[in-house]
Amino acid sequence: MDPNSKPLDNKMKEDEKVKEKDRDAKEKKKGSKKSAMIFVQELRARLDTYYRIVVRNIRDSIPKIIGHFLVRSVQNKMQIELFKRLGEMRDAVSRGLGEVILIVY
Repeated sequence: MDPNSKPLDNKMKEDEKVKEKDRDAKEKKKGSKKSAMIFVQELRARLDTYYRIVVRNIRDSIPKIIGHFLVRSVQNKMQIELFKRLGEMRDAVSRGLGEVILIVY
């Protein structure tokens, strides 16, 4: 063998090692990109599910809130009407709710 060929062989081996390292790095990078993509997809799926649940809960609560305000409004009107009518019938109510005259004297 030629003494000059050994450094050339060593150089070729080093070049092959460098290329192999580059390939490994590229594959590793691809793997990390895949895992990042999977992570992003999983996160997006979870967020979509969360927002669907939130929207459903809001849709369910709106009729409940409207019903609550309607019932509360009717209760207030009934209370006002009751007090108004009780005020008109004050004498009859006081006689009906008052003590029996025999007990008072």
